[in-house]
Amino acid sequence: MNKEIDIPKELTTAKIEFELINIKLLPEYEGKEQSIVRLDASSIRLIDGVYYMWYTFCVLEDRFFTDEAKERDRQAGKIWFTEQWEHYWLRPNNTKLFCATSTDGVNWEEKGQVMPDAQDADFWGPGKHGPEVFIENGKCHMYFTFHMQFEYDRPGTDMYSNRKHIGLAVSDSPLGPFEYVGDKPVVATSEDPDDHDSMLIDDAVVVKHGGKYLLYVKGASSMQSKRAIGVYIADSPEGPFKRYENNPIFVGHTGCVWNYMGGVAAISDQKPDDICFRFSYDGLNFSRGADIDSISDPGICNVKGDPADGEFPKWGISQDYGIKGVYSYLKRFNIKLK
Repeated sequence: MNKEIDIPKELTTAKIEFELINIKLLPEYEGKEQSIVRLDASSIRLIDGVYYMWYTFCVLEDRFFTDEAKERDRQAGKIWFTEQWEHYWLRPNNTKLFCATSTDGVNWEEKGQVMPDAQDADFWGPGKHGPEVFIENGKCHMYFTFHMQFEYDRPGTDMYSNRKHIGLAVSDSPLGPFEYVGDKPVVATSEDPDDHDSMLIDDAVVVKHGGKYLLYVKGASSMQSKRAIGVYIADSPEGPFKRYENNPIFVGHTGCVWNYMGGVAAISDQKPDDICFRFSYDGLNFSRGADIDSISDPGICNVKGDPADGEFPKWGISQDYGIKGVYSYLKRFNIKLK
């Protein structure tokens, strides 16, 4: 159990309100609005006066919108039934990594795919999602989740237990093209079945703190286990990353962290009872702050870097379900301080 610490007041009083955003489609997707899925918004980066976000993008086929398909969803109690999950997450290139830009954080223009589709020999093609871009010295490092292609048919597993890993691609431009680095995951799931991250790691985000690069990811050991955040540490944004021996460090579904007041702030979004702000001075031992009523897969807009003056981030982008059918969409969250 981590020892509770005094944390900045803002993290004990902050509240979140939501706001819909507008995303201008690329011409080739016009007329397909009801079939488009957007998920997993990254942290927001401000580059030359323009906001950038990266996210998962795919277009559902018409057959997933039939009355029969919706009824299967309803009976299963799931947003996407099994056939959709297999089709979009376990086959190469059915999901894309996209970027959009904005000057106000509300009205966005979709720029399109930033990482080319995988080739047959590429192991990182299936289920690409959850991009996060860390920029240093003009180089953009994009961390993303994928399913290992050769693990489709592991004995004793089903489509819901295929292991997820973190890949790394780099580019000189935030719009890409991003090229994969190396011949293996930058961070892979644990081989120890007793570890919290032996089945999957997902939703990566990186901050630089104390001269080290801290990569935070969600981990799980089974579909039934509660998701929790672990951290991997490196001397370079390209690794190698070493697993922190005391993982997991807090309960959470998404790695949403940012530099703040000489430490690391976080939003934990593990439903139903671990949705809150958190803070750590060393980036490893986190204390709980204000509760949040609801939020899913948030990405923060922290344009100040490490604001020693205490200026708290004002907004970010998260995802939600429901108002447009069976899939997810992106929306803005605004942070209000008492």
